[in-house]
Amino acid sequence: FNRRIPQMIAAFSEFVKAKKSSFSQMRPKLVIIGASDSRDVDECLGIAAELGSSDYVDILFRLDHRELEPFFRMASVGVAYIPELWCYQFQPPTKILEYMSYGLPTLATATSANKDLIDKFNGVIADDSIEGFSRGFAKIYSNAQTFDSLLIRRRSEAMSWESLALKKILPFLRGRSCDN
Repeated sequence: FNRRIPQMIAAFSEFVKAKKSSFSQMRPKLVIIGASDSRDVDECLGIAAELGSSDYVDILFRLDHRELEPFFRMASVGVAYIPELWCYQFQPPTKILEYMSYGLPTLATATSANKDLIDKFNGVIADDSIEGFSRGFAKIYSNAQTFDSLLIRRRSEAMSWESLALKKILPFLRGRSCDN
């Protein structure tokens, strides 16, 4: 749990508790993918049950990247709960780039790397705390209809592996010779 998943579940549970009466057509569901063993699943589901949000939380084991597409397609928001620890500050999470490539607005913690990727057009930045991330869930939920999926996808194209290879890596390699 070095990614503080129980804290994220608590933040989501707080959001559900505060906004449950306003859920009409768009009922949120937090789907967490990546549990390593059944103890993780049991612990997370136990936390959700204890906090009264078990109907709103699913925990799945790790999936091969080829199995993720259906989840991206059915999602309306991506969540990048990256603790604000020094070891994560400048490491951009690939999950945000994946969310963007599917046109998903993203709720992310306020690491330096996340702040470089997320802006008002493609998501919400929230503090790495239960209260802060709960407010972030509320903000992205209430603004979900204002995000433009096509614009998010277009803006992400500049960060694709293909684009980076063509614009950064190949020019760098062309400037080098075998003698260097």
